Amino acid sequence: MKFGMRKPSLKKSFKARTTSKYKRAFKRSVNPFYGKKGIGFIKNPKRTIYNKIYHKTTFGLTSLIYIPKKSKAKNKIKTTTKSDNYGLNWKELIRNDDKECLKLYKDSIFKISDEFPKGYKLYFKDLSHVEIQDNKIYFYDFTGNLFYSGHLTKENQKNSYKLYKKINKSNLYPYKSYYEIINNLPEGSSKKTLRIFKFVNLPLSILLLLLASILNINSFTILSLFFLAITIYGLRVHKSSFK
Repeated sequence: MKFGMRKPSLKKSFKARTTSKYKRAFKRSVNPFYGKKGIGFIKNPKRTIYNKIYHKTTFGLTSLIYIPKKSKAKNKIKTTTKSDNYGLNWKELIRNDDKECLKLYKDSIFKISDEFPKGYKLYFKDLSHVEIQDNKIYFYDFTGNLFYSGHLTKENQKNSYKLYKKINKSNLYPYKSYYEIINNLPEGSSKKTLRIFKFVNLPLSILLLLLASILNINSFTILSLFFLAITIYGLRVHKSSFK
């Protein structure tokens, strides 16, 4: 194992910054797994470990010269204006008929008006439960008063469901599954479908995986992974608060 400074090479340095860049871009467009974290270790663990130790125990000529990094202030501004505090984008606001809208933040919701920018902020700890009926969402505080009601759309229904599930689950209040919400079904209608995913699809996918490992048949592996993906998706979509 080498220690200290690596031997500088202008040819290799130039090649790494030009030819390899376009090769990597081409390979990334063809293979979606190329360049992803952990793929190198799966393909060749010995070389990955060696390279990791080599780069820790050696240093290049450029590391001796201080090169200031380019400022990323412009990129930061772009990302922060799109979404504030991991919340809804401005296009995904929950609106109602009174020209009011609700913006979701990491730990609170903010009620504002289209005519007046100032509004009222309410934290999740102040909300007792959330209800969704007929593509409308209702927010209630612990005094029993309706804080806000708005319309669900294709743009905001996913984030609205996350909020609905988070508040109701933390306050031990029943909630529907995502499948029941988007199809406007009563609570518990996903129970039968959930049992099929749990007791039919899941054992079948595990059995196919075992058969594929024993018989070494690739078609069994692909089929088992397909069943497993469907099962995981079904469990996530149909899962709700019922036991």
